[in-house]
Formats: sequence, C-alpha cells, structure tokens
Amino acid sequence: MKVNCMIAAVVVFAVFCFAVNDVRAHMHNMMKYASVMSTDGKYQLQWAYNNETGMLYFKMKCQSTDGWCGVGFADNAVNPTGKNMENFDIAIGGFTDVGYVWDFWSTSKIRPTLDTMQDVTLMDASQMNGYTMVEFKRPANSSDTDQDVAITNDTKVWIMFGSAASDITNNSTFSQHDVRQLLPMTYNLIAMAMDAAAATDPPVTTASAAKCGGSYAVASVFLALTARFVLSS
Repeated sequence: MKVNCMIAAVVVFAVFCFAVNDVRAHMHNMMKYASVMSTDGKYQLQWAYNNETGMLYFKMKCQSTDGWCGVGFADNAVNPTGKNMENFDIAIGGFTDVGYVWDFWSTSKIRPTLDTMQDVTLMDASQMNGYTMVEFKRPANSSDTDQDVAITNDTKVWIMFGSAASDITNNSTFSQHDVRQLLPMTYNLIAMAMDAAAATDPPVTTASAAKCGGSYAVASVFLALTARFVLSS
C-alpha cells in the first residue's frame, strides 16, 4: 500500500506540473503584441507589456541564417536623431544548439559593450527558413540607470535592427553586424503595447477552444482518477 501511495503521489505531482506549465504557456500565447517591421521585410519586432509586473516581452525576427539577430532602443530625448549608435540599449541573440541573448550598450559606431547588469532573459530562440527568431523579456524600467534605456509611459524610442551571418561565440569579441537598419520614426513602446492589449479579441475557433480546453480536461481526469486510486489503496 505504501508503495502504491508513493507512486500515486509521483503521478499527481507530474500531472500537476503538466497542468501548471500548460496554463503558463497558454497565458503567454494569449498576450497581444504590438509590431513594427522594416520596409524591406527583413526585420520584425513584436512586443507586449505587463502593466502589473512592469515587464516587456519581445519577439524579434531577422533574415539571418546561422547568425545573430539584434535590436536596439535609443531614447529620443537623449539621441534626437537616432544616429551613430549613440546611447542604444541593445539585445543580441541567436540560436546554435541552444538559444542565447545578451544585453549590450552602445555609445558609437563600434562594437557595443556587454552590460555589467544583464537585464534580458531568454524565453525562446529558433532558426527556420532563413530567419533567426529570438524571444526575450526585460523590465521596462530596470535598475541599470547607466546602461539601460528606461522605457516609461511617455518614452519615445528609436528602433534599430542589426544582424550577422555568424553566431556569437564570444560576447566580448564578436564580429559587428553585416546589416543594420534604423527605422525612420520613434515609437512609444508602452502606449503601443497597451493599445494592442486593448484591441478586440478575434473570435475563438472551435479547434482552438478544443485544443485549449483539452489539455486542462485531460489533467483534471488524471487528477480525479489518481485521487480515487489513492483513497482506495
């Protein structure tokens, strides 16, 4: 009986973890993202904002096979033209056997320096069909006042993209970008993210609803059967 109870407890724990992870993944997928794209379609940035946690979530996509992808932000109040890579807060990421992303600071047209405080967190990375995709999160207003751009409700930023054909093996001596693009206008990231979040939801299809509810239903059935097994042991 003791062995059976131990097995049942392990099963309950595994199913519980499955259900929790599934809920987290579903909540993340439910986030609505604002989006900008370069005029040539080679670069795209999507982002969402959690007003309760103050966290920004980014998805960047670059036309780059087997190389890194980067995005940078410069406060319009500090760099009014967005030029010369002055005071850009940069995230560079990619995918080898695993994903990676690092936080950099740029003061001029030279290789950016690695931030002392790393405020970006990798969420996912992949390479497919000639594109590198990196998902990461960072606080909108971090405690790094020297090497991070504080993104507040009224901050307007320049957005710069960059990419290279080779991955980063050393985050202090990597090759500079092969291609760099500065978008032609500034953006209020928080306002755009909040507008996207307030947008009307598209109708949920039957297939999506079934898929979403299915995993929760399975978890519930497993938990019920396991509880019955424990009680009858």
